[in-house]
Amino acid sequence: MQLTGFFCVLLCRYCFIMTQSDTSANTFMREIEANSGLIYKVCYMYAEDSEHLKDLYQEVVANLWQ
Repeated sequence: MQLTGFFCVLLCRYCFIMTQSDTSANTFMREIEANSGLIYKVCYMYAEDSEHLKDLYQEVVANLWQ
């Protein structure tokens, strides 16, 4: 999947946040939960159906964790 525009900005923002703060799993999960609506909204723009939406969300969270 090739990332474009707003999606790349979103990923870069979270990568920056996670490298500047405590990277523990609890902190990461709190950030994901606090911003899950925004992540879903961006994924929804690219999703073809509900299963694809779930896959995209999971992929974004996995990429943010890395």
